[in-house]
Amino acid sequence: MAPPILQLCVCVQGQQSYLCWWASSRGRGFFLRSRDPIGPIALFAYAAPFSFAYVRIGAALGALILFGSVQITMLTWGFMRNERPGTRVWMGLLLAIGGLAWLTLPAAARPDPLGTGLMVLAGVAWATYTLAGKTSENPVQSNARNFLFCAPLSLVLAW
Repeated sequence: MAPPILQLCVCVQGQQSYLCWWASSRGRGFFLRSRDPIGPIALFAYAAPFSFAYVRIGAALGALILFGSVQITMLTWGFMRNERPGTRVWMGLLLAIGGLAWLTLPAAARPDPLGTGLMVLAGVAWATYTLAGKTSENPVQSNARNFLFCAPLSLVLAW
C-alpha cells in the first residue's frame, strides 16, 4: 500500500490534469478568473485528513464518520441561515448523530481517536467545499480551478 501522502498527490494531480483539460476545452470563459480561495483550501482540507485517516480506521467506519460529519455540518449551516429542515431531514440528522454517538459509547469498541478526528475534519471540509460550490456559475470549471490550486498544497505537504 502506498503512503497516504503519495496517494493524495497522485489523486489530486490526476484529477487536476483531467479537469483542467476538460474545462479549458469546453468552457467559454477562462477557468482561472475566480480569486476565491475557499474552494482550493476546502478541497485540500478534505483530501489531506482523509488520506491520513483511512490508514487508521476502517472504510466502513470512516464512511459513517465522514458522511455523518458532512450531514451535520451542512444542516447546521442551513439552520444558521434560517433554513428549516423537514421531517425527513430531521430523521436523517438523528440517524447520523445516533451513529456517531454509538461509536463513542463506552461499551463499544472505540475507534482510533486521531483517525476519527481526521475523518471528522475531512467531513467538515467536504461540506464547506460543497456549500462553496453551490454558488458556482460553472461547476466543472470551478472544480478544475480548485484542483489546480489544491495541487501545490498537496505537494508542499508531501515535501
